[in-house]
Amino acid sequence: MTLNIPTSGQTFVAGDNITLAAAATDLGGSISKVDFYQGSGLGATDVTSAYSVVWNNVPKGVYDLTAKATDNSGLSTTSAVVSISVANSPNSVNKAKGHAGSLAQVAQQALYTGAADGGDGATNTTLASDITALTADIQQAYTEFEAEAGVFGVSTPAIDVQLRAAILFSKASTGLAMKVPLSQNIKNNLLRIGAHLAIAEDLMRYGIITKATADQAVATGARTNIVIGQANMGYNLAAVSSVAPASLASISGAGNVQPMVSQTSFASLLANGSAPYEVGGLSVTVNGVAVPVLYASPWGIRFFMPGDVPEGTAEVIVSSQDGYVCQGLISVERNASRILTDSEDENSIAVATNGQKGTAPSFDVTTAENFGADKRTRVNFFATGISGSVYNTDSSNDVQLNGQTRVNLAEGITIEARLGNGQVLNLPVEFAGAQGIVPGLDQITVILIPQLKGAGTVQLTLIIGGRRSNAPTISIK
Repeated sequence: MTLNIPTSGQTFVAGDNITLAAAATDLGGSISKVDFYQGSGLGATDVTSAYSVVWNNVPKGVYDLTAKATDNSGLSTTSAVVSISVANSPNSVNKAKGHAGSLAQVAQQALYTGAADGGDGATNTTLASDITALTADIQQAYTEFEAEAGVFGVSTPAIDVQLRAAILFSKASTGLAMKVPLSQNIKNNLLRIGAHLAIAEDLMRYGIITKATADQAVATGARTNIVIGQANMGYNLAAVSSVAPASLASISGAGNVQPMVSQTSFASLLANGSAPYEVGGLSVTVNGVAVPVLYASPWGIRFFMPGDVPEGTAEVIVSSQDGYVCQGLISVERNASRILTDSEDENSIAVATNGQKGTAPSFDVTTAENFGADKRTRVNFFATGISGSVYNTDSSNDVQLNGQTRVNLAEGITIEARLGNGQVLNLPVEFAGAQGIVPGLDQITVILIPQLKGAGTVQLTLIIGGRRSNAPTISIK
């Protein structure tokens, strides 16, 4: 007596109809009936060979099944137990997939008010709200999958990464919709999300990716081998650090299995001087809201951390139209700063110019070309982290330029110059504040004092609220 359908360890989907079949023979007589049991309860009986019954609309659960054959003399034999699992998560994934498909269709038809001509705030709010609901559906499916993960065997890791990719692309799309009109890339993301969910559902139901789903993945740019990268962040591509609001931050994907974007692209600033929210099809969201991007490459990104991002730990998601996605956490803290250098080495040569003569390999402490009697050299160098950290407590030193006021935060910072012999001098700061062209870039203008003459290599350190920056160098004759 054998219960041979289903087999032990098989997984089904809640709501499916499951056929139970048994092989039963009696050498000395005939089989009069076969009873099928779920646990100790009688499910159904079949009196006709081949012996089978259909268990309709099976609910979620783990079941121990047996079959008992009874012959014409009343003797009976019970089969070995067959254990099966019935999971609900494929249904939840299917629901989310349908939601993504319907949103993609609406987006494709530009049915959101104003979408055809670029949209407005209300349009973006509506779209963002709808995609947020989609994210909740995918998250629910992922929660159910986690509870049932043990039933999917060797497919479990691949299902996990496909569902997490769908969540991240959905979050990224919400963040983008909050900042830009309905764009082709948001539509593409919705289609891509649907493909990731289809892959997960196939792996749950069949243990393989069907040809139809594989074709869907190719058409939508969804990667069947997706790897969620680790986004390491700070001021420097080579080191993790905290960053201040209203500063230039970096994301490194070095060491990831897959890149963050296929090609290197640079942003073109918009007419109002701001940076775009997408560069080369890549976007960055911080705490669920897209932020301006200045540069994107396979292993490095520069973006603007807006001034309204609250202090604390923030989630960052990087998504690209090449089908890649990365995730990480960044610490946002006031007074974190960095002086820019000519390389990614924190303490290499500072990017600095003579305020009157332009770039120079080294600086004299005086500049004859200065207008007026004050011939002390002004050195301009560049940093980030000042504008989002220092309060303007002295507006009397603000600068008027072309009819506009440039806030001067010089009173809130200190610049140390450390000489080769260990002596430390504080340099007079004439200006510290937004450079005015590149978002997040600050300019500092200091005066070289006579004590620096002949100092050679000097380390500069920016101090805000007692917190020290990196210490790059300049050369002084």
